[in-house]
Amino acid sequence: MVDAPGEPGQPPRWIPTGKNGIGRSLRDDSRVWFTLGNGILNEITYPRIEQTAVRDFGLIVTDGDTLFAEERRDCTSVTTPLAPGVPAYRILSTHDGDRFRLHKRIIADPVRPAILQHVRLEDLAGSGAAPLRLHALLAPHLVNVTGMGTAWIGEYKGVQMLFAEAQGTAVALAASGGWRARSAGYAGISDGWQDLHRHRRMAWQYERAFNGNVALTGELVLDACPDGLVVALAFGRIWTEAAMRAKAALLEPFAALEDAYAAGWQRWLAGTRPLDPVSGGNGPDLGAGLGAEPYRTSLMAIRTHECPSVPGARIASLGVPWAALQNDAYPAACHLVRARDVTAAARALLAAGDPGALREALGYLHTVQEADGHWPQNFWLDGMAAWQGLQLDEIAQPVLLADLALREGVLGEDEVRRYWPMVRQAALCLARHDPLDGQDRWGRTDGLKLHTLGTEIAALLAAAAWAGRAGDETLDTFLGDTADSIHELLDALLDEPGSPASVEAPEADPDVVSLPRLGVLAPDDPRLLRALRAVDAELRVELPGGPAWCCRGDAGQAPRPVLTTERALLAVLSGRPDEARALLDSLQNCAGEGGMMPERVDGPDGRGGMVMPHLWTHAEHVRLLRSLADGAVFDRPPHAAARYGTGRRTRIARWRHDHELRQMPQGRALRVELPVAADLHWSDDGWVRIQDTPVVQAGPGIFVAELPTASLPDGSTVVFTWRERGSGAWLGIDHHVAVVATGPVSGRS
Repeated sequence: MVDAPGEPGQPPRWIPTGKNGIGRSLRDDSRVWFTLGNGILNEITYPRIEQTAVRDFGLIVTDGDTLFAEERRDCTSVTTPLAPGVPAYRILSTHDGDRFRLHKRIIADPVRPAILQHVRLEDLAGSGAAPLRLHALLAPHLVNVTGMGTAWIGEYKGVQMLFAEAQGTAVALAASGGWRARSAGYAGISDGWQDLHRHRRMAWQYERAFNGNVALTGELVLDACPDGLVVALAFGRIWTEAAMRAKAALLEPFAALEDAYAAGWQRWLAGTRPLDPVSGGNGPDLGAGLGAEPYRTSLMAIRTHECPSVPGARIASLGVPWAALQNDAYPAACHLVRARDVTAAARALLAAGDPGALREALGYLHTVQEADGHWPQNFWLDGMAAWQGLQLDEIAQPVLLADLALREGVLGEDEVRRYWPMVRQAALCLARHDPLDGQDRWGRTDGLKLHTLGTEIAALLAAAAWAGRAGDETLDTFLGDTADSIHELLDALLDEPGSPASVEAPEADPDVVSLPRLGVLAPDDPRLLRALRAVDAELRVELPGGPAWCCRGDAGQAPRPVLTTERALLAVLSGRPDEARALLDSLQNCAGEGGMMPERVDGPDGRGGMVMPHLWTHAEHVRLLRSLADGAVFDRPPHAAARYGTGRRTRIARWRHDHELRQMPQGRALRVELPVAADLHWSDDGWVRIQDTPVVQAGPGIFVAELPTASLPDGSTVVFTWRERGSGAWLGIDHHVAVVATGPVSGRS
């Protein structure tokens, strides 16, 4: 066996590109996902959506003499979905020098884990030109690992193939017309690109490249298939399994497999709620040759990001952004699960008429919830944490999802009882944390975290209602009081100088839009209107397709379409449907080729972006369509608006061991929260009369004593300390809280 030189090859890297197509089969046992960008197959994942197996798979055309044309660099490509919402694609790639055209049709095999391409090379030169040669180049990056694979050429049952294998995952590449030449090499040194670029033909035919950053190259036989050939890229645990699947795929007519694949998607789409008339039928023109209807494209994107072997789980994006940072020690950030994305997708599919997806999402979130009630910032499909940040809104979102399921009649009584422990643990986790702990939803630790505070309040009130339904009146009161204290804190923060709602020098923060949508702030509150003026003055961006907004502190950077949907939802809530529809057009106009919506609009002409498609953006798009159809925000939680719309006053003043009050308004009970079991030793007259109150455990790490201080007059002071029950040790410090006639609680430290 002739081994390729240059082990282990050049350092591997991923390809930074937004996608204009993604796909998978809707079979329950589907195990392979593909992405398209720059006219070729980009990342392909197998056997789970988080595990990349291929970096890219493209074609090179030569003439054996002077021509060297790489499909992704030297051609202009147009990618067209087979039908709206069906992730089967036709790609027409025209050589920039008008020497040839490549006609491709790409699907996921509906029966087995394989990606199939029907390829036809059209020679645009006149008679007498040198015959064209077509080559396939495959860069395997098996199991998210780059630089550790083995590649070789071989055969299976008499069929010539190319293989790669690493860590229990194998890939086999086969073609219906066979191969004129094959080679395995090391990327950047002895791979097929280097060979063809130098020689315009395959001068190197190495049989194996061992334990490195490997690549496979094969020249396709064109003569045997004048109407086009089929290339099958199949996967398995070992090479023989992958080879068997590749051969099986080639034995079936491509047209029949394409029809079966599309039919599975069309059956599911036919059962969804018809929301597309709101967007004007087929929506705005998304670019030449697209034919991509926005609503169905978003539904397809949401379904494609799920993993059938782990029902309810979805990753943030099939793309690999920030490619320069991606290496074996740095997991692809978008190939991770976030509770925020899981809940957003479940809400969107419920809005589209698919309640089963919501049940699956709740079951998954219940399974991967941590023992203390939280969900990690992001995690792998098996629930194991990847990044170590804490985002409290991601603890609140599953509670709000469960409450939505209850309100919409998705859950029966048995299911409500099943998910009550999840809701309870998450709510107690929120109560245990300071409301401003951790990061906001954008990963920042500074600022007021308005969206986080709003979701906390809404989730605590939803959980309180669940507690009442379960007959736990004590927890109902505790969670409701906790929400009230956070709501009071939010009110105070909004009134502070320099806040987003400040009259003078406000800090522009579009997250303020979340507050009325969650029912925490009235849509006509003057503070909201002031905050919106500041946001529009500093963070609004006029794209060719309409307005968009940047995050707090991101002025001058690429805007986020999610903020456009939130602004449109505010317009729906405020009774301004025309404004909401105009913003819907802006959102849809920022989509890239193929109707893919990005995380940030950083593509040319105000369309597309690097992180594309973005699950959260597509989910919010569907949510907006449903809200426009209903004339009301589809999933707005009702508890906060009902509680605070009547001017409800906070019953307690909340003293926490990590945020100590110095004063509280007259007429409040003082609630002392400790992290350990203890007996509270306190007085309201300078230790003349001493009272002892035992704390009661409200939940893990939450021990509470409520002191009867509501009748104390202005000018009184409550002083307390405590003795731990286990050790009997006294704190040794006195804490003082002054009672004042007016004003909010104060003294957060």
